[in-house]
Amino acid sequence: MNTSDHRLASFLQRQLATNPSIFGKMNGDRELLKGLRLCGSQAVRTPMMKPAVFLVKSDESANFTMSQHCHSTWACPYCTPRIMAAKGSDIAVQIDALAKWKGEHAFMVTFTLPHLPFMSIYATYTILLQAWDYFSRRNKGQKKYVRKDTGEVVTYNLNGNLPQFKRDLQIKNMVRVYEFTWGINSWHPHIHALMWTPKQNWNKVLGYEQMLRKSWWHAVKKFTTKYYVERYPDDPEKAQKILSEIFLDYKQGDRALWISKDKHGKLILQKSSHYISGWTGDMELTGSPIKRAQFGHYNPEQILRAAYFNRNFPQIRDDLLKLYIEYAVATKGHRRVEFANKAESKKLRDAWKRTNEYIMSFKKKAMAKAKKQLVCWFNAQEWSHLSWLELTIPDVNIKATLLEHAMEPDFKQKISTFLEQYDIKCHFEPYTSDEVMQAILTYHMEREHAKALNMA
Repeated sequence: MNTSDHRLASFLQRQLATNPSIFGKMNGDRELLKGLRLCGSQAVRTPMMKPAVFLVKSDESANFTMSQHCHSTWACPYCTPRIMAAKGSDIAVQIDALAKWKGEHAFMVTFTLPHLPFMSIYATYTILLQAWDYFSRRNKGQKKYVRKDTGEVVTYNLNGNLPQFKRDLQIKNMVRVYEFTWGINSWHPHIHALMWTPKQNWNKVLGYEQMLRKSWWHAVKKFTTKYYVERYPDDPEKAQKILSEIFLDYKQGDRALWISKDKHGKLILQKSSHYISGWTGDMELTGSPIKRAQFGHYNPEQILRAAYFNRNFPQIRDDLLKLYIEYAVATKGHRRVEFANKAESKKLRDAWKRTNEYIMSFKKKAMAKAKKQLVCWFNAQEWSHLSWLELTIPDVNIKATLLEHAMEPDFKQKISTFLEQYDIKCHFEPYTSDEVMQAILTYHMEREHAKALNMA
């Protein structure tokens, strides 16, 4: 975790703890976000040692290890980048394994829906989830469609066409990611789906695009209508007026779904974990914390960062924080990344992690992890006190400042002098033996590899 992540997280935690004006629903959202306020404030308890948090550094960066995090993929500046990176690694492993072992290559499909300024994220996200469930599971009613690539007349199910599409193209593996951006038309939740198909089906994929688009658009219209009709049961005219405005620019749903193509209009196939839509496939799906949204659109991470940079302008800061909290509350409890065929997918990834190609890559990461130098450590009480001061002292990011001092040549003097003014104690002496320190510094990497080998 780098310095900017700690500054951002500390800023959010302080605002959640001390700024009631950013909450809605009579401060009810405050309790929902309790986990974010406490993230990183406690030391991890492990069988091999007493609770403690360690400040370690390499040649490039410094970070804290062995603190307890909330493991949230929806709104936490500590956890989201870490978890999404781990999920991205899983997707990259799956891309390589399926390509090399089964000859299955991936392509990406994006699902969107109309969104206007008066539509809250609660409305658009609810519609998205319901439409996806209907589109991906139902099989009722038949239509005929002429495929552009072959001229063949195909009979397909309009209500929930995805199962037939997967069956025709022998798609057994899929990863679905929910992504959120905000712009002039308010929040825009959408879905990226990476699907794998055997080599013999590559040329068939684009022939289904229009068919999928019609089916998805039917689901979107159905549940958008349902949402607003139920919201205004006593005023059907108002509901109809809203629906007319929503669908004015989306009459045929031409922008509701598309399959990723290159600049020549050809399908982008993912034969290994390299480029798809200008990103690696894993990064396109899980790189939202560092991705740049299209001009005029901003992802949640960019909104929180903008709030931090405008922290001295209360009105701007609070407006941005309200947007971020609206997103955090609406998506709380939902996974950002979901693997279909979970058991088989996990078995495949675990098998790939036993290959020499993966093990050599893992060893490099583990060696880099083990080379980190211990700067200092805090016991559980000292770390808890430091975290509490982080919340209550305005305009000072204690943890981020410690990381900056750790990279300086005279780090012991700088850290000691800095902590003295807050009456916080840290320890520069070795924690215990070298063997225990080695276990601490490689803790996360070793645990990940043990799980992959079914040893955990």
